Amino acid sequence: MTVEASLIVPMAVGIIVVLIYTAFYLFGMCLLVQDMYILGLRGSRPDTGSPYDSAAQYVVDYAPERIANRYFGNTPPEITAQDESGTVRITGETETRHGVMGGYFILPGEGQADIWAQRYTVELLIQRQTDHIRQVKRARDLLVGRNPAAGDADAGGGEGTE
Repeated sequence: MTVEASLIVPMAVGIIVVLIYTAFYLFGMCLLVQDMYILGLRGSRPDTGSPYDSAAQYVVDYAPERIANRYFGNTPPEITAQDESGTVRITGETETRHGVMGGYFILPGEGQADIWAQRYTVELLIQRQTDHIRQVKRARDLLVGRNPAAGDADAGGGEGTE
């Protein structure tokens, strides 16, 4: 019983702690990338009457609302965005909290990079999908011989639409 208590149990506890912190790290990574893509997608939609001139402005304004109290085991991320000729580049940074381990296992030493810090960048192409869908629908109507402008009853729908 003494060998188990002094060697095996602390080793098992250490392995469990490392697994838990690795799970927090992966959770933070997945959630951060998901939030950055959601913010970028919502910001890149052409919204009539929107007060935002750019997708980056939308991302920066709505990031605190999107990330509020969702990053358990991680610091709240810092999300920045910038527009670049038809794309929006979103960068997010967070860090897994690891104060419990207190320097015993795999924490870096002085001058080394922190292995628990995360930084991700996503780049989204701003597309106007509604314009593309209208062009495809118009081309299909012309091929079939329907003219929605002339008031065809079957224009824009009916048989043959998927």
